[in-house]
Amino acid sequence: MMTDPANNSLLNNQRVRVLFFVQKKDDVPFEEWSRYWRDVHSKIFMDLEITKKNILKYEQLYVNQVWKERLSESQNSGRSRVPDYDGVVLFEGESLEKVAEVIQHPEYIEKVLGDALSHLFKAETIVHGAFDIATIVHKSPSSTGGDAKLPEVPGYGSIVRQDVGTLLIPLRKKDGLSQAEFSHYWLNVHAPLVKPSLVATPQLTKHEQLHVHQGSGLTPGNTSGWDGIGVIEGESIAKLALEVRQEYHGQL
Repeated sequence: MMTDPANNSLLNNQRVRVLFFVQKKDDVPFEEWSRYWRDVHSKIFMDLEITKKNILKYEQLYVNQVWKERLSESQNSGRSRVPDYDGVVLFEGESLEKVAEVIQHPEYIEKVLGDALSHLFKAETIVHGAFDIATIVHKSPSSTGGDAKLPEVPGYGSIVRQDVGTLLIPLRKKDGLSQAEFSHYWLNVHAPLVKPSLVATPQLTKHEQLHVHQGSGLTPGNTSGWDGIGVIEGESIAKLALEVRQEYHGQL
C-alpha cells in the first residue's frame, strides 16, 4: 500500500478549478446553442460584480460532436467510456469559497443560472466537481497564441480557439485504493512515467492533473463520482486521442 503523501509542490495552491459538465436542451441545434452560450450567456455572467471580484478564469469548452461520436464508438465497448455531455463550464478562483460565493450569490442564481436553465442546459444532467490543479507539462505558446480562454474575466469579449483541442479524461480509482493513495500514485509515479513522451509529442502543449479538492464551499463538492480528471491540450484531436490511449490505458 502507498502511504507516502503526495508531492504537493506540484499542486497550484493559488487556484481551485470548478467544472460543470452540461448537456444542451434537446430542442436547440448545437450551433444555435453554442452561439447563445458564447455571445449572450457569457456576457450576463461577466457583467456581475461578484464575477469580476472572485473569478480569475472563465472558460466555455464546446464538445466536438464528430469526435465525441468517434471516440464513443471506439471506446464505449471497452473499459473506457465517453461521458455524454455537450459542454463544460470552467471557473477558477483563489479558493473554493471564492467560487462558491459567486454561484451562491442571489444575482448569479437569478440571472446566470436562470438564463442557463431557461435557454441552455438540462438541469437534471449537470454534474460538477472542484479540483486542485497540478501542471505536468506546459510548453511555451506557439505563434498561434497562448492559453485557450473563452473568455477571461474581468476583460470583455471572447477568444475562440479552433487551433487548439482539449481532451478531458475522467478517472475512477481502482477498487481498494483510497483517494489519498490514488492521488499519490497519479502525481508521484504516473506523472513522471508519462511526462517524457508527452514532452516529446510536438502537437501536445499542456498536460494537467485535476485532483478532487478536499474542503468545503460547494454542497455537495463533487457530484461527478470521478476521482480525478486528466487534461491534455494540443493542436490535433486525432493525435491527442491516440496519445491519451497510449499513456492512460491500463495505467490507473
